[in-house]
Amino acid sequence: MTNGRATDDNTRQHGTTPESPVRWNMDFSSLLFTAVGVWASRDNVFTGGYEPGCSRFNCTEQNPKLETTNALLGGGPYGPSDGLGYFDRSIIMRSCMKDGRLLKADYPASIAPSTFAASFSNGKTYHVSITESQHSASWKYVMGINLDAPYTVPWSDFESLHQMRTAGSRETTTQWVAYQPWMEQAKFTLLDKANPLVLPACPPTISSYRNFVYYALAPVLDHGWVVLGEPNKVIVASHQRFNFTAMKVESDSLEFEVNGAQSEIIQVWVLKPGGTTASNLLNAECEFNAKCPKLRVWPTPNKRLLEQFTDYQCSAKVMCNMGGCTCKNGA
Repeated sequence: MTNGRATDDNTRQHGTTPESPVRWNMDFSSLLFTAVGVWASRDNVFTGGYEPGCSRFNCTEQNPKLETTNALLGGGPYGPSDGLGYFDRSIIMRSCMKDGRLLKADYPASIAPSTFAASFSNGKTYHVSITESQHSASWKYVMGINLDAPYTVPWSDFESLHQMRTAGSRETTTQWVAYQPWMEQAKFTLLDKANPLVLPACPPTISSYRNFVYYALAPVLDHGWVVLGEPNKVIVASHQRFNFTAMKVESDSLEFEVNGAQSEIIQVWVLKPGGTTASNLLNAECEFNAKCPKLRVWPTPNKRLLEQFTDYQCSAKVMCNMGGCTCKNGA
């Protein structure tokens, strides 16, 4: 057993007031799931806002971005369940590679420890959840839901959760750059212990009773380089996509590897040393080969479907200097 469902059914009959957010409220229950070694997952999601074939329940989805983000932070499975012809491909593709491989964080999202103390002090319930992709440094993912005022996420939240998930190892990164992947805007904020992440208020809306903010935090590497990751994915620096094992970081250059599907085109953002303004942003566009080595072949009794049951692994090297980034395809 690897996953357990931690939400109620995906219908609008449940959680239709700000006080009953049951469909997306996985942050508290994920503590129990994580304690027993199981990833918390949510029920299926709607990616479009119109489900005309759904007659038994109210299936209108006013905030598909929230539901998709929440499902992916849980770690999957991610199950779009719109009626045929009503899927929103642009939202679904934020979850995976071109061939459908899910891009995941390393751990299911857990509630931010500071929210417990805040809840006891003023009687409110705060929904702020955190997870990460741990490479040689760690990329963080933070989501806040229905916050009626700005919420400061203290540095200790990241440190304590990192230690819990890595058998006590401490964070070595001292600075991160935060941005909002759903926004795809070149607006970045430098964070450190003295300047923590402040989530803006996102009070529930009248139409959907829920609202959210979502940030990715990328570590500042040696010499000031920052790999922001894929700005058009929810998990911007997944192990499925990025291989930093042989990363080379110099004062004027940066190299690392990315993985992808056959003929897939991906976008990677990098900040060069010197600041967090849009003028320091480098954009790498990588197009993978049309034929790549086989990664695995899944069992199927129908040999005619063998190609659909075969995963291929393409790779490319991203090479950046102060003037820009290029990609070089591997095998």
